[in-house]
Amino acid sequence: MHNGSPNLGALTAACVAAVSEELSRDRGTLVHKLYQRISCEIMELRGDASLHKLLTASIEGTVETALPFLQYGADIGAAEAPPAAIEYARRLAQHDIPVRALLRAYRLAQDTALQHALAIVEIKVSEPQLVAAVARRLVAANFAYIDSVTEQVLEAYEEERDRWPQDRNATREALIHQLLESDSDPDDLAGVETALRYRLAHRRHLSLIVWSARAEQADTYVANLARFANDLAEELGCSHLPLFLPRDQGTGWVWLPLSHTPSRGNLMEAVHKLTAGISVASGEAGIGVSAFRRSHQQACQAYKVMLAAADDAPVVITFSEIGAIAPLCDDLPATKAWVAETLGRLALDDPPHARLRETLRVFLLSGSSYTATAQQLGLHRNSVLYRVRRAEEEICRRIELHRLDIEIALRACYWLGRSVLSDLP
Repeated sequence: MHNGSPNLGALTAACVAAVSEELSRDRGTLVHKLYQRISCEIMELRGDASLHKLLTASIEGTVETALPFLQYGADIGAAEAPPAAIEYARRLAQHDIPVRALLRAYRLAQDTALQHALAIVEIKVSEPQLVAAVARRLVAANFAYIDSVTEQVLEAYEEERDRWPQDRNATREALIHQLLESDSDPDDLAGVETALRYRLAHRRHLSLIVWSARAEQADTYVANLARFANDLAEELGCSHLPLFLPRDQGTGWVWLPLSHTPSRGNLMEAVHKLTAGISVASGEAGIGVSAFRRSHQQACQAYKVMLAAADDAPVVITFSEIGAIAPLCDDLPATKAWVAETLGRLALDDPPHARLRETLRVFLLSGSSYTATAQQLGLHRNSVLYRVRRAEEEICRRIELHRLDIEIALRACYWLGRSVLSDLP
């Protein structure tokens, strides 16, 4: 009897149908074997409980779909992937699980199912030529089915991978805005944390606004900012990924999950180590949802100052530094006029007056100590004394009598730069 014999063909079809019936009767064992091998050998698929349940449903649906084709000899290549398999592929895309994990799952399932079927053939069929014919038929059917189904699930995966980031970003943005605009914790805090993939309760948050003004990199703005946020989190010793929300092509909101509060020096050192034209406005760190909200509000204030300062702004500004300066940005023309009235000629935008302003600013911050000011600025004490007197002459008023206004005006000049300085006559 040869391979082309009608008798061999009929016997082969009958044996394949018998194997299919046996597989169907003991379907639970096959499903268990498939699940165990896939979940044990593919680390990326050891996800949460919902993914495990969906994996089981996907395997069950795949087995149920395939067996009737074997039993009745239909064109198995025309089989449609079961809905659970399609949904599982979509969920993997949503969880950023690489497609190679999905493909390997089908390869392992293909091998496991085939080995299980061939073990049944060895028990039920003794004639070598028939065993070979049945094995060839099972292998061909197995490959045809897997080829057809994987094309469908990969298409679903790719569609979801392309679509999901837009939906996820929209959802994340809506949730973040709700958090920022509310005065209390969300009712379903755990659900919000799951959707954001970021823990809110009992965590120390530091909010940042990061942006770049390098127009030549406009096509990669968001990716660069997200990468910068991740790198900064690592530099500052964060044990978890930051929460990043792109606001526009060149600006992003960031929340760093801190284990400790970094000093301004630590933050500046980390930013300068990483930065490539990226500026940072920082709030103050705090614990819990209220701190998540408050730190962002503070970062927005620091950001406002940096925008007003424009080219005069440093790479990093923290809220603790600017204090009452941010409200002065709401009406820069009025602030500029007030600074000119308060400081007189000391508000002129030139190097000599800049040196006098800086000396007087440090002098007032150091408790009017000539010695401390000299040490901080690296000057002789007499030079400080001279500059303070010259500054007072330019202001045309006694510093002691108008100390508060003068200090605020000097801080405005220091942080806001040319936007509040007077033009030279």
